[in-house]
Amino acid sequence: MIRSRALYAAAFFSILLVITAWYGATAKAVPDVPEYSIGGGWYDEDILVEISSDIGEIYYTTDGSEPDENSGRYSGPVRIFNRSSEANVYASIKETSVVNKYTPDYPVDKCTVLKSVAIKDGVRSPVRSETYFVGLDGEMYEKIPTISISISPEALFDHEKGIYVTGKAYDDSYAANGYGDEYEHANYMGRGPEWEREAEIEYYDEGHTKEFEQLIGMRIHGGSSRALNQKSFNLYSRAEYDGNEYFVYDPFDTEAEGSSCSKLVLRSGGDVDCYITKMRDSLMQGLVSDRSVGTQRSRPCNVFLDGEYWGLYNLQEAVNEQYIANLYGTDPENIIYVKNNRPNREEPDASLLYNEMVSYAAEHDLSDEDEYHHMEELIDIQSCIDYYAAELYTIWNNLVAWRTIATGDKECEDRRWRWILLDLDEGAGLKTEFSGADIDSFIDGNYWGKVLGDDVLFTSLMQNNEFRERFISSFTEMTEENYNYERSSEILKEMADKYRAANIQSQRRFRGDFVDEGYFPGLDYRRPYSEADFDKDMKVLDEFLYSRGKNMLRYMDRDLASTDTSEK
Repeated sequence: MIRSRALYAAAFFSILLVITAWYGATAKAVPDVPEYSIGGGWYDEDILVEISSDIGEIYYTTDGSEPDENSGRYSGPVRIFNRSSEANVYASIKETSVVNKYTPDYPVDKCTVLKSVAIKDGVRSPVRSETYFVGLDGEMYEKIPTISISISPEALFDHEKGIYVTGKAYDDSYAANGYGDEYEHANYMGRGPEWEREAEIEYYDEGHTKEFEQLIGMRIHGGSSRALNQKSFNLYSRAEYDGNEYFVYDPFDTEAEGSSCSKLVLRSGGDVDCYITKMRDSLMQGLVSDRSVGTQRSRPCNVFLDGEYWGLYNLQEAVNEQYIANLYGTDPENIIYVKNNRPNREEPDASLLYNEMVSYAAEHDLSDEDEYHHMEELIDIQSCIDYYAAELYTIWNNLVAWRTIATGDKECEDRRWRWILLDLDEGAGLKTEFSGADIDSFIDGNYWGKVLGDDVLFTSLMQNNEFRERFISSFTEMTEENYNYERSSEILKEMADKYRAANIQSQRRFRGDFVDEGYFPGLDYRRPYSEADFDKDMKVLDEFLYSRGKNMLRYMDRDLASTDTSEK
C-alpha cells in the first residue's frame, strides 16, 4: 500500500511538472511588442523602417486597421514615403453627411500609420503603432500641434456600426417614413457607451515633438453639428483601454506632469463657424478667462484620421464633473450641473434644483433686501453677473450651471450655483441680423428671447438695485478691460496668424459650396476658400470687437434705467 501511494505521488508530480513546463512554454511563447528601427515623427525624405520581434511572424498595416494574420506579412524594411498624391480613401466617402456632401476633388495630405503585431502559434503580441509624416511642409504644420488618430475604419464608416456615417439608422428611417431624418435618425447621432469606439491618439506639438500617445475611446460630439461632413469628437481616457484613468499629458499646461483630465473634445467649430473662422468660441471664451465665470481652455490642432488629413480642430476641455473639479478644486462626486436643461445625473436632479432656484427668484420680490440676501445664499452673484455679461456681449445663450451637493470646507463647496460659458461660436457677428455689433441684446437679437424680460432669473435679479449697480459696474469693467479693443484686437491678430494657413486648408477640404444665409458677408462665397475669404472673415470679427463695447454700454444705460427701483 505504501509503495502504491509512493508510485501515485511520483506520477502526480510528474504530471504536475509537465503541466508547469507546458504553461511556462506557453507564457514564453507570447511575442514581445515589435520593435521599429525608426520611430514615428516628421521626416523630410523617404525612410526604411525595419520591424523585429523576438519570436513569431510579423504582420502589419498602414491604413489604421488592426493587423492580424490576414494583413501584410513582414519580409523586409517597409518604405515610408509621402503618400499625399495617392487617391483619397476615407476622404472620398460621401455617406458622412446629408447636410453637406462635399468631398475633396483633389488628393489630401497623408501620413502613414504603421501598425504591426507578432503572432506565434495563434498567440498575439500587443500592437505597435507609429505615425510618420514625410515631406509635409508648409506653415500650417509649423504653428499649431498635429494629432494623428488611428481607428478601425469599420468603427467609423461601416454601414451598421460606423459612428461617422448616416448608415443603417438613416436608411431605416427613410424606409419607414419615406424620408430620412439626418438630425435624429443617423448612425452619427448615436450616443452613449454603445457608440464609443477604441482608437489611438498621437499628439505632436508645434515643434513636431511627440508629447504623448495613448489608447482612448472616441465618440461623435455635438448636437446638430453631427450632421456636417467634418464632425467633432469626444475623446475619453479609460483604464479599460490602457490602464490610464486620465490623459497622460496636459495639452494646455506643458509644465504639468500628466493630467487629471479624463475627457477632451476635438471641436470643429460648431454648426456654422465650422465653415467660417473656427475660432469664435475660443476667442470669446479666452477674452474673459480671468472672470468669475468658468471657461474652457483650447488650442488649434491639425488632425489626421487613419493617415488622411481631416482638417483644423480646436482641442478643448470638456465640461463634465472632472473639469469642474479641476477648475474649482473640489470632489467630482460632489458636483451636480445642468447643461441646457439636461442634468448630469438623475439623483439629485440638477435641472429640478436649478429650476427651483429660478422659480424662487420669479415668485419673490427681490427688491426686498431679505429676499435678495436669500438669493445670495442660492447663487454666486459675481459668477451669475459675469455669465450674463459675457453672453450679452457675445450675443449667444447656452446654459451651464453647477453647484456642490454637500457643503464642504472649500469656498466653492457652499451649494451655491455658479456658471460656465459654452459654445459661443454662433455669436460675435456670425448671424448678421441676430449677433451683429449693433444688436441690443438686452431687448433684441438673442436666439432664445429677450434677456431683459424673457429671462426670468436675470429680469428678477434686476429688481434689486444692489445687483443692478453691481452688474453695471462689472459689465463696464469687462468692456473696458477684457473686451478693450486694443487688447482684444491684438489677441485676434495673434490667433489669426496661427489659424490662417490651417483654416484655409481645412475649408478647402470640407466646405465645398456651403453658404449660410444668415452670414451676410459670406453670401458671395465661391469655392475654394481663399486668403481673401479668410481676411474678410477676420474683418467681421475685428469690426465686432471695435464697435460692440461702445454700443453695449449705451444700450445698458438706456435699457437698465427702467429697472431702477430707487425712486419707486
